[in-house]
Amino acid sequence: MLGICKNHRCANNTMCKAGNSDYYCEPIGCNGLPPVENINVTSFTSQVLWGFGDMLNYICMQTFYTDTNVTCLSSGNWSEFSCNNIQWCSHTRVCSVSETTEFWLRRRESTEYQKIYCSDTAGPAVTLLHNNMASTPAYIRDPNSCALIPASDPSALGMGYTDFEKIRIKLYRNSALYENDYTNSTYEFQNFGRAGDCYAGNDSSVCGVIGRFIINTRGTGLRVKSTVQWKTWGNNGVMNITRSEDGHVIEGYCGGNCGGCEPDGVILFEVDHNDAPPIESAVWPICKFPL
Repeated sequence: MLGICKNHRCANNTMCKAGNSDYYCEPIGCNGLPPVENINVTSFTSQVLWGFGDMLNYICMQTFYTDTNVTCLSSGNWSEFSCNNIQWCSHTRVCSVSETTEFWLRRRESTEYQKIYCSDTAGPAVTLLHNNMASTPAYIRDPNSCALIPASDPSALGMGYTDFEKIRIKLYRNSALYENDYTNSTYEFQNFGRAGDCYAGNDSSVCGVIGRFIINTRGTGLRVKSTVQWKTWGNNGVMNITRSEDGHVIEGYCGGNCGGCEPDGVILFEVDHNDAPPIESAVWPICKFPL
C-alpha cells in the first residue's frame, strides 16, 4: 500500500507523495525549533504541528523581544526573526505587562540588568527610595545680622526647592538627566545635585550657607561614580560636600552672594552589586508581537 513511500525519509512535518520516478516530501505544517538564539521553547512546542499561516506569540525568552510576526510558511519553515535584548522602554510596549511599571532591562553592551521605571510619557527612570532634593532657598540675609528675610521675587533669582521621586537615566551611559518629569518643585526647578543661596554674602564664615542638596541612591543598585566632582557657580560661591563611605549618599551645603555648587559635568553612575534591589521588586518582561 505504501508503494514508493515505503522507506521514505520525510520529516514529520511533511507527507510523502509519489512522483514520476521517486517520492517527494510535501510540507503540511511547521514543527521543531528554529535556529534562533534566545527563543521561548515552550511557544514552539505547545503544539505538535502548526498549520500554515499560524502565528506565534511570546516567542522569545524573558528580557528579549522580536519586532516582526513569526508565522508558519507554506515551505514548512518558520518566517525569519531574531530575539533582541530589551534595552529601551519602548520595547516593553509589546510585553505582557502593558501598564506603567518597573522592569528589569539589560544595559547596552553589558550582561547586567537594571531596575527601570517605564512609562508611555517619559524616558527610562530609576525610582529613588529615599530623600533626594536640591534647593536654592527663597531667602536673603539681613545686612546687619544673620536673620533670614523672605525673598520678594524668588523666581527672578532662580530660587526654589525640588524633591526628586525618580531620575531619568541613559542605560548605555549610566548618566542622569535632570528633567522635571518625576519631581515636585516650589518656585523654580532645581537641578539634581545642585544647590546655592543668596544668603551667605561675601563671607560665608559669618552666617554660613543655607543652600543644600542630597543625593541618596541606596536601594537602586547604583551610586555616583567617585570621579564625579562639584564646582562653584555664581558670586562668591562656596561648597561643603560630604560622601558616605559606601558612596550612595552625597550631601552638599552650598551658597554665596547668589552662588553655590553644581556637578562638574554629567553625573555618572556605577553599579553596586551589594545594593541591588530585590528580584521580586521588578518584572522580567516577556514580550509578543504584534502590538
